[in-house]
Amino acid sequence: MKRNTKLLITIVLLLLSLSISYLSPNVAWAESGSLKATNFQVDVKPEYDDPRTLVIYQGDFINPGTDTIKKDTLISFIIPKGAEVGMACEITAQGGHDCQPYTTQDLGDNKVKLSWKITKDIAPNQKYPAYLEFYYDNGSSAPNKTFN
Repeated sequence: MKRNTKLLITIVLLLLSLSISYLSPNVAWAESGSLKATNFQVDVKPEYDDPRTLVIYQGDFINPGTDTIKKDTLISFIIPKGAEVGMACEITAQGGHDCQPYTTQDLGDNKVKLSWKITKDIAPNQKYPAYLEFYYDNGSSAPNKTFN
């Protein structure tokens, strides 16, 4: 019994680590240059009242180049196909969310590129704080909430 429990825990941890690496915001870029993710946090939260999973990306991008990335340049993320986007925002200096209109493009292989236009220039070594929140169907079923 003890061996089966250890095997089950190992399998669950392996699947969890694979799903988190699939959801990591490792693909974010700007059209005219690249941005480097720093101080980035990814929250993966199963919901008690919804079979979908809430995923939140929050953190800073840095312009590591020598050229300024101009206002209205697209910034993009890869998210799972079928995800329902709740918020796609820049984070203001006061910590608020300045949500942006976004577009999506199907990339195939269960991936979608979500993009929005940045609202200010990003100078070399300057931070660009961003926030993205979405729900996606992880294939689980609705919880059984009946009492006997």
